[in-house]
Amino acid sequence: MSLKKTVACLKRHKNFILTTHTNPEGDAIGSELALERLLRSMGKRVTVVNPGPIPEEYLFLPGIGSVKVMGAFNASKVPCDCFVTVDCSDLFRCGSVAALHSKAQTVVNI
Repeated sequence: MSLKKTVACLKRHKNFILTTHTNPEGDAIGSELALERLLRSMGKRVTVVNPGPIPEEYLFLPGIGSVKVMGAFNASKVPCDCFVTVDCSDLFRCGSVAALHSKAQTVVNI
């Protein structure tokens, strides 16, 4: 998907699920948090869900408390128009969170 189409998609949709790959490093987590902040500033509803807990060395990041762990909450109740992966070359690298992509009208991989 081109940058122009991605921006249009982010503007068009209202409910987002953001995720990244299993065992994320700081760049993946930082990307999730930055995109979450941007989307919320646009009035969007955003849920950040990761396949596992955040590594301890990244718990200092601003906004880290908003990240949910798959299996630790009821994901079936989370609305999702657009499923966004960051720093993830393949949907299957998202682990158990990948199952949520079927709820979305659009899937974006950044």
